[in-house]
Amino acid sequence: MRWTGSHATVTMPEEIDVTNAEDVYDLLAAVLAKSPTTVTADLTATSFCDSAGLSALSRGQQLVSAHGAELRVALGESPVRRIFQLTGLDQMVTIEPSGTG
Repeated sequence: MRWTGSHATVTMPEEIDVTNAEDVYDLLAAVLAKSPTTVTADLTATSFCDSAGLSALSRGQQLVSAHGAELRVALGESPVRRIFQLTGLDQMVTIEPSGTG
């Protein structure tokens, strides 16, 4: 996790699936305890995300929003970008234009 002022950037695991989806959600929740205004989930090195992972990220977006912060997602050239497009998750969160903003 990196901080720049009130902006937290959280590096996500290489794979987000049923085995670690709750850990991803819990990590986002833990970051919120430090009151960021913006949280960027860095998925640039994430190569796989199943439905449990998408659910965790969606719930994380709702949680971040409920705390008055913004969730952004950095996808870079990650294959997960296509999953976000197919599921419409790219319409729920702000996608960083490239890399980690």
